[in-house]
Amino acid sequence: MEEQRREVLDVEGLRAHYARTSRQWAERHCGPRRSRRCVSVGTRTYRTWLLYLTAASVAFEQGWIGLSQVLGARSDPAARVAPATREGLYAPSAVDGAGAPGRCA
Repeated sequence: MEEQRREVLDVEGLRAHYARTSRQWAERHCGPRRSRRCVSVGTRTYRTWLLYLTAASVAFEQGWIGLSQVLGARSDPAARVAPATREGLYAPSAVDGAGAPGRCA
């Protein structure tokens, strides 16, 4: 990033989030719409996708794999300083009013 005159502003580890999300997706794929999904993509594709989601969930849960989101920006001394915390990211939004994680305020 430095070669491109960029600086790292924030790094967030998403391993726990992806463990939960991939597990929930795998559980949903085993639900009542399973036969419709098999017909729409084929049994082989369906089973491959389900195996991928299940294996990813276990790998994230066990810490065998991880995922990080890196926020970077052009280095500019005159630019405004990034917030010191993520508090604003999790505040209730004027758009959705729900304060859903990941939504900007």
